[in-house]
Amino acid sequence: FSKAKPKIIFYQQMQSGIIKKDPYHNWIYKNIDGAIVLTERMKTMLTETTNINPTKVFVVPYGVKWQNYFNQKAKKFENRRKYDLPENSFIIGCIGRIEPKKGQDTLLEAFSLANLPDSIVVFAGSVDDHKFFKKIQNFVSECDLTDNVKFFQFTFDVPQLMSTFDCFVVPSHSETFGLVILEAMATGLPVIATNSGGIPEIIDNNKDGILFEPKNSNELANCLKKVFHDTKFAEEISKNALEKVKIKFDYGKNVNYFFEVCEMIGNSSK
Repeated sequence: FSKAKPKIIFYQQMQSGIIKKDPYHNWIYKNIDGAIVLTERMKTMLTETTNINPTKVFVVPYGVKWQNYFNQKAKKFENRRKYDLPENSFIIGCIGRIEPKKGQDTLLEAFSLANLPDSIVVFAGSVDDHKFFKKIQNFVSECDLTDNVKFFQFTFDVPQLMSTFDCFVVPSHSETFGLVILEAMATGLPVIATNSGGIPEIIDNNKDGILFEPKNSNELANCLKKVFHDTKFAEEISKNALEKVKIKFDYGKNVNYFFEVCEMIGNSSK
């Protein structure tokens, strides 16, 4: 049997700003051979809140099998019929758990302010906060938007649902990464997302998506109007987004890089 000491690799997938520099955590992080995180922001947070050596921290972002999403784009109208969505409406999509920090209320306020003709917002996701869900349902009724807002349960067939959208919005207060953004970009959609968490490391503002401040419904309303009225701009950022996914966020490439990093850590000395 080999007497080689096993290597310890820490894989962090959620951002945390909690300081862990007490003796117990110092001992843990001192004995970690390497750490893998999703973004540069997470690397900074990890090195600032622990005593881990920054040279031992590697950034490996998530990736998507972009072909699965892009190939559904040609079935846009067929898939709209499956979901009983109007073929010719402008559809804004938002996928995620329904809870306050996901910011669905901000999107609804912005949608009401934007006043886009023949447009619909589709929310898809499990209801994690029923009080909040009731609040946004009441807002929909009060603003007479019942015919313009749809709520779907969580679906495993994200590529199919994503293909029915004309625009995708991520109004979260903060996201560690935002895998759903990659899925929307791979579908070829213009993406509007908050300038928070790891999102700015995915989206280059006004080049392959649009960023806005969290909870700012007025700014989001202007973003929606920009994508709705300026089709040339929307097509340009969508095209750039798809190319970025192919280059930086391809599932196969990033999985291979993940294992390359693991091997590198495994072959390293303390």
